Amino acid sequence: MPANQLPQVNAKLDRVRDYCRQYPDSPHSESAEDLGYDLEHKRNYLREYNSEFGLRKILRAGTPHQEAVQQRLKELEARELSPLSPPLSRRRLLLFIGLPILILGLWGLKEIVSPTTKEPVAVVEEEQLESVSDSLAVQDTTSQDPPVVASDTGSTTNSYKPLIKPSPPSPGPPDNFVRIEGGTFEMGDPFKKGKKNEGESDEIPVHLVELSPFYLSRTEVTFAEYDAFCEATERFKPTDVFNRRDKYPVTDVSWCDAVAYANWLSEERGLEKVYGDEECNNIRVDWSANGYRLPTEAEWEFAARERGQPIRFGNGKNHAYATEINYDARARHKYDYAQPGEYRQETLHVDELTPNSLGLYHMSGNVREWCWDWYKGDYYESRSSSGKNPKGPTSVIERVRSGRGGAYSDAATNVRCTMRYSAPPDTHRDKLVGFRLARSAE
Repeated sequence: MPANQLPQVNAKLDRVRDYCRQYPDSPHSESAEDLGYDLEHKRNYLREYNSEFGLRKILRAGTPHQEAVQQRLKELEARELSPLSPPLSRRRLLLFIGLPILILGLWGLKEIVSPTTKEPVAVVEEEQLESVSDSLAVQDTTSQDPPVVASDTGSTTNSYKPLIKPSPPSPGPPDNFVRIEGGTFEMGDPFKKGKKNEGESDEIPVHLVELSPFYLSRTEVTFAEYDAFCEATERFKPTDVFNRRDKYPVTDVSWCDAVAYANWLSEERGLEKVYGDEECNNIRVDWSANGYRLPTEAEWEFAARERGQPIRFGNGKNHAYATEINYDARARHKYDYAQPGEYRQETLHVDELTPNSLGLYHMSGNVREWCWDWYKGDYYESRSSSGKNPKGPTSVIERVRSGRGGAYSDAATNVRCTMRYSAPPDTHRDKLVGFRLARSAE
């Protein structure tokens, strides 16, 4: 594939995006969106073709154009740095890691040759404390108990302070996380429309589930957070179809990408990895680990419904308004529980609009969110779907993972708390799909 096609693809992609934004109700808008998605993937491939990292990735995966790719790789290696290579080249990475190690090594050598003398600060403090204790003990020489003195309020307090380091307080929720207290709830669609359930067939029957406490992120993972992971691991950054990143929810990531991010973040913060390093479709999981992970479907629904209450939407309400949920609220989507309103056609900041009573943002709308579970349409009919901390079916015919929450382009019925999605874990990357993280609290 010629390397000079990248500007042409970018220009064509911009024209398609402009058309979709100017004519959202056009009968050709859906096919234009599909064309735009194809162009995004073509652009990603061209970016790989224009960087050493991407070309090596193509060679490892195998290609019929082996000689052409190798020739292109030699051309890029002749340059000092490819213009589209990952932000951290090998040379910079060695400098970034090696320089601190060299400094620490020199400091250690200095300590060995001439060790620094330390002042006996602890001894002086201990002597002072002993003298204070002796002076207080004069008040009651006949008692073996510590002396008691009167406070300003008239109550008595113990003045003796033993030299014991206090135990650290129990850890609170991690940054930007909410502790969700465990409990029992009826999982599945609780709303009826006549004699039938309001939702889809995979949302019933309603079944009893018990959950242990867990932590859940207040917001979806942002582009800024995920881009840091890509830079640290020399991955290509996912496409942002709206040309914004920062505090917007990351999209165009697969289930496998989300799991890799969770493991990386656990290592960065000194926590135990929840997931193994096996091939994504056969990955092992350690539920006792304290690191970051994806929520199970049961955990996600429990939190979206404010600890399992009979609530239709993830903002804690049973009626949808476009001012409160980012979804397709156009009048052509008619539901008794949705008010016609604005269709934004794009994502919002992860902490925009109103959270539910637990402090969780966008549990309905904005982007769909990956969950841990394998998806099975009739799973709720099985005995394993009930009980304590269900984690989804263990064997499935179709290898797809579950998603929840709905996206900015979904109608009101598709952003309900009990609505379920499914997609292949390793190949499905979409402008509508992101994720948020969880952690075990026990």
